[in-house]
Amino acid sequence: MNTSDWYKVAEEDKLQTPGLLVFPERIKKNIASMIKIAGSTERLWPHVKTYKMAKVIDLQMEAGIRRFKCATLGEVALLISCGVEQILLALQPTKEKLAQFIKYQKKHPSIQFSTLLDNFDSLAIFNKLAQEQDVKLNLWVDINNGMNRTGIVPEMAAELYRVIVESSSLTSLGLHVYDGHLRPLDLEDKIIQSTNAFEAVDDLIKKLNQNGIKVPTIIAGGSPSFYPHSLRSNVVLSPGTTLLWDLGYKRIWKESPFLNAAVVVTRLISKPNKNIFCFDLGHKAIASEMSLPRVEIFGLEKAVHKGQSEEHLILEYKQENNFKVGDLFYAIPYHICPTVAKYNKAYTVTEGELVDVTGIEVKVDGSFNGQNAEGETTVAGLKALISDDSKSGWYTDLPGGTVNPSRKISASALAFRNFLFYTDFEPAIEDSNICEGDFGTSFLNVVDLTTGVAPFVAGFDGPLGEDGGVFNTTSTIG
Repeated sequence: MNTSDWYKVAEEDKLQTPGLLVFPERIKKNIASMIKIAGSTERLWPHVKTYKMAKVIDLQMEAGIRRFKCATLGEVALLISCGVEQILLALQPTKEKLAQFIKYQKKHPSIQFSTLLDNFDSLAIFNKLAQEQDVKLNLWVDINNGMNRTGIVPEMAAELYRVIVESSSLTSLGLHVYDGHLRPLDLEDKIIQSTNAFEAVDDLIKKLNQNGIKVPTIIAGGSPSFYPHSLRSNVVLSPGTTLLWDLGYKRIWKESPFLNAAVVVTRLISKPNKNIFCFDLGHKAIASEMSLPRVEIFGLEKAVHKGQSEEHLILEYKQENNFKVGDLFYAIPYHICPTVAKYNKAYTVTEGELVDVTGIEVKVDGSFNGQNAEGETTVAGLKALISDDSKSGWYTDLPGGTVNPSRKISASALAFRNFLFYTDFEPAIEDSNICEGDFGTSFLNVVDLTTGVAPFVAGFDGPLGEDGGVFNTTSTIG
């Protein structure tokens, strides 16, 4: 591994460990490489599950990419907030998730929503909900061409596709084919295996065409088979890990142009025995679904990874060193996607400088940061509202449905741990200006940043109320 200092931060004492660093300039280069391989942005339908950050989506949109795949309803909400044009929920939804998905579709008619289908039981549920809600669902038939994780085998897919085409409540957009099981190290072997696995898909398309059914679009592959599928002129490409890259994919695609654009930081916290070093990089900080090693630490590439628990990573390193407890180290995960999911924020680094802290908007449970189960009351939107300088005066009107629309915000918000606190004022006279000193009621409000709704406050002495998912306590002025 190249151990140049591109990843180092000048002010290391500002980093809390374990922590996640992202590098926007490297992400931009990865986006450019994606477009170059694809040939145009029109052939790209990237997955967002790797990073779950609005700023990374924004960088892709600036490059001309307008449609995205996701795996959870929280990621759907994230994409909606970014103003994308098309959203594919690339995980066949259950009835409960589909109901919420339809709510999103009806609430945001300017966005094209679609999802996957691979069986007749789900087809019946989809049809029923679509009819009840008076919507048309856009569907992709999910094809299993060897991975045996989801999808319908090509030989059985023609009838399912035909029923969708003939349904008045459903629209078939095409086929979705993910072949993440094909991971040979040699590039030519990748191309050969991808071509062989795709033959059954080609046969399915021919069969449908013979029956007068056209397949408008095929979305094929992910990051491992990104290049082989780019050689097909008739498919749309769907990489995701290419944005941040990781050690696992770097080792199975050595020729790739993609750069590691995310690292984790850790500190040495103990030296319990000779040549034994303990770091604060346990299961809670690194994807741990694979066997050890799960991460490679710069400067410790030859270390033996002995064990890992929730908060600890134990290494044996026999080479001469002067490591001290408290020293900071940088590392590349083997699997970046589930690693990112373990963090609430990422440090943004440009040319060695900490320039920002980026929120990871989608949580481990798949929920969108600051949003309740119904997809309402986003904290990000509330914070944007509070800080909006375009409003007249030194207050701003709150939208109806968040709190009483007659109230006026009268102080800046304060974030403390998981909570956002702010005050507002309700004049005694409707539509009066709080700057005129009217009598009225002031409110102290708090929203849980992780759920977007009011927390339960036990033992609070004073008048309490709940309004639109916001806890508040009141005092009367005048």
